[in-house]
Amino acid sequence: MAGLVHTARLARGWTLPTLAERARVSMATLRRIESGSVSASLGAWLSVLEPLGLLPRLAQLSDPASQALLDETRAKRGRKSMPARDLDF
Repeated sequence: MAGLVHTARLARGWTLPTLAERARVSMATLRRIESGSVSASLGAWLSVLEPLGLLPRLAQLSDPASQALLDETRAKRGRKSMPARDLDF
């Protein structure tokens, strides 16, 4: 993702200070994001991705391992049937 942010900034012809201002983050935070540092907060990442038009890319992220675990859990759990209630008053 860091490389994507860097490439998108350069493709737009924006300097670090320009993107930092548009994203409302400090230059230091933007440098950390572009270098791939794990110390940048998720909020800072989102703030940087938004002006670059990259937020929709997050929806494309997937984790096949997590999906497989979720599918397995759902298959094991199943639904328990509820006994029919006698609603005769």
